[in-house]
Amino acid sequence: MRRNRSILSVPAGNQRMIEKAVSLPADLVLLDLEDAVMPELKVDARQSLIRALTQLSWGDRPPAYRCNGLETQYFYRDSVDIVEAEDAARNVKNS
Repeated sequence: MRRNRSILSVPAGNQRMIEKAVSLPADLVLLDLEDAVMPELKVDARQSLIRALTQLSWGDRPPAYRCNGLETQYFYRDSVDIVEAEDAARNVKNS
């Protein structure tokens, strides 16, 4: 089991911050779709998160994200879009 001594939380809507965070030596980088993103930016932030999960090099760290709450209008699309994108990216890598 890997111990996480440092966790860096980054707003999922800020591509520049995401790219910087992934390059830093934090044990875990957490992309936050919930509190860190204003409601009118959540759809774009989800796409930014998907790009980060599927296109950036995470090294030996597992990608981590915090989606919007179950009771919100964003939760379903967060869950489905992210899982589908990760699955598609995995299939491309394994081809």
